[in-house]
Amino acid sequence: LFYGLLLAYETRRIAKDLVDNAKTHYDEVTSKFCQGTASKFDVLQSKTQVAREMPQLVSAENSIDLLMVEFKKLLVLKLGENISIMGELKPNEIVIKENDFLQEAYSKNPKMILKLLGIDINKWAIEYAKAGWLPQVMASANGGYTSNNFSEMMDSRQSNWNIGVKASMAIFDGFATKAKVDEAKAKYNQSNLQKDDIIDQVAVDIKNACLDLTKSKTIIDTQREAVVEAAEALRLSEVRYANGVGINLDIFDSEVALAQVEQSLAQGIYDYIMAKSQLDLTMGREFSQENYN
Repeated sequence: LFYGLLLAYETRRIAKDLVDNAKTHYDEVTSKFCQGTASKFDVLQSKTQVAREMPQLVSAENSIDLLMVEFKKLLVLKLGENISIMGELKPNEIVIKENDFLQEAYSKNPKMILKLLGIDINKWAIEYAKAGWLPQVMASANGGYTSNNFSEMMDSRQSNWNIGVKASMAIFDGFATKAKVDEAKAKYNQSNLQKDDIIDQVAVDIKNACLDLTKSKTIIDTQREAVVEAAEALRLSEVRYANGVGINLDIFDSEVALAQVEQSLAQGIYDYIMAKSQLDLTMGREFSQENYN
C-alpha cells in the first residue's frame, strides 16, 4: 500500500503535467488566434484536448483517496485523520544471483524451517512407536518408619525400605505396535513429500522473482531513455508549431507520448520494488528500509 500510494502520487503528477501542458498550449493557440496567426479550428481542437485529459487527473485523484483509506485502515487510524506519505518511488537495484538466492531461501525460508522441524519430529515418532516391541522396565522404591512410641518413630531400627524392579514384555499385542509404526512411517513419508513440494515451490518463487526483476529492470532502463527522447520531441513540436511549420496534432501526440513513457517508467519501478519484496519474502529476509530506498 505504501509503494502503491507513491505510484498513485506519481500517476497524479503525470496526469497533472499533461493537463497543465494542454492548458498552456490552449492559451498560446488562443493568443495566436487573436493575432490572426492561428485558426478557429486550432483553438477548438486545443480546448477539446484539455477536456480529454481531465478525466485521467480525476481518476488519479480518486485512486489516491481509495488507497489512503486502505492505508489508514491498515495502520488503525481514523479515516478523517490527515497523514503525509514521505518517500520516493525509486528502485534500489541489486545484482541477480539466482543460485545464491535459492540457497539462502532453502536455509532461511520459514516454511522450510518449520517443515524440516516437522520431519525430525515425525522421524522420532517412528522410534517412539517401535518402543512397543521392547521390554518395559519399571523401578520403584519406598520407605517408612513404624513405632508405637512417637519419640522412637524416627529411629533407624524402626525403618522399613522396599526397592523393586519390574520388567514386562508383551508376547502379542494384536499388531497394535505394528499399526502405530506403520502410521508413524506414513506420516514421515508424507512430510518428506510435503518438503519436496515446498522445495519446488521455493524454487519457482525465486525463479519468478528473478524474472520479474529482470523484466522490470529492462523496462526501467528503456523508459528512462524514452522519457528524455519524448520530452525533446515535445519541445521540438512546440517550436515547430510556434514557427508555423507544425500542427496541433503533433503537440498532442508528443504530450501523450511523454505521459505514457513516464507512466511506464513509474509502473516499472513499482513492479521492481514488488518483485524485490517478493524475493526477500521467499528468502526469509527481514524487511530493511535501506534495501528499498
